[in-house]
Amino acid sequence: MQSFIGKGTWVRLSGFLYRALLVLPLLLVFGKQALACNGNTVGVDMPAFSYNQAGTPPAKGAPLGPWSNSGGGQVVLDAHGCKYWIWQALAKSVDAPIPGITYTDGLNTYPVYPTGVENIGYILMIKDPNASGFFPVTAVFTQTYPAPGTIDAAAVVIGVRIQVRLIATGPVSSGVYVIPSKLVAQMDGYAWNGGPYLMTGYVNFSGTTLTVSTKGCRVTSPSNQVATLPSVAPNAFSGVGSSPAVSSDTVNVSVSCDPNVTVFATMSDATNIANTTNALTLTAASSATGVGVQVFRDGLTTPITLGPSSGTPDGNPAEWQVGASANAAVYNIPLKASYVQTAATVTPGSVQARATITFNYQ
Repeated sequence: MQSFIGKGTWVRLSGFLYRALLVLPLLLVFGKQALACNGNTVGVDMPAFSYNQAGTPPAKGAPLGPWSNSGGGQVVLDAHGCKYWIWQALAKSVDAPIPGITYTDGLNTYPVYPTGVENIGYILMIKDPNASGFFPVTAVFTQTYPAPGTIDAAAVVIGVRIQVRLIATGPVSSGVYVIPSKLVAQMDGYAWNGGPYLMTGYVNFSGTTLTVSTKGCRVTSPSNQVATLPSVAPNAFSGVGSSPAVSSDTVNVSVSCDPNVTVFATMSDATNIANTTNALTLTAASSATGVGVQVFRDGLTTPITLGPSSGTPDGNPAEWQVGASANAAVYNIPLKASYVQTAATVTPGSVQARATITFNYQ
């Protein structure tokens, strides 16, 4: 007997020749294959909105507005056309997160993704329409169906609710920002009909227009300035509270303010923040004794009263109003310094004092 495996097997029996067809079992393995008919692209809308704050621009990581309208219940995966049962759905972002920045709402921590507009990013949260709550969308696939913590029967359609929020990723000054439309998330669904199939859908953010109005003030002069006093002899003083008829060169402090802002200033003694007199304390680098330094605003003969600032306009005794205008304005504050005798005896040596100015506005 001879056998040849080819189109069939030939077997010789009792002088007769028979052809028997060899039937080999066919094993088909169904893996991940895209079924375009089952994946939709759904949209998330965010109407144009404004960020208005009387104060400094939003800090890095701060929200620039509310969550968007939800893409509530939109069908992103539909197995009707291909007659499958969906047994799992997963979601992830399509962008890589911005390194070193997240947003926390007290319940969840969200990665922040780039919008394509400088210093403005976005975050995402998602849920199945039947789930109890939203959770962050990350760069790693996270199960959305069955809802985390639940066991659901296989579904034919998978819906999604997803919301977007804009986040400051750097300084955002006043202006109008156009946030472009973009794909923000990918949904993968696994269905079964004799084998597992992969279906993919997407979530698209419609884009929006953000108008930022951060009314406030900005110091436009150098942050550190030096006023130089001329040398004097100890006998130039005549008693406690006296001052020689000399003063320093003028230093100018400038602050630029937005319209409809009232700005206040407080000068503090950097060596002794609790000092509420009108004379700055000498620093440890000074060798003279019995003297202090007073600071005068341009054209005034009364020295500036010192005191700590609370960081807000609160009418403290050391606070003075710099200006107020219905239009944008730049305020220049010329300052001069002079010596003042603070003790019965003045000894010669070097004199150095430090002051800070805090601007508050409303």
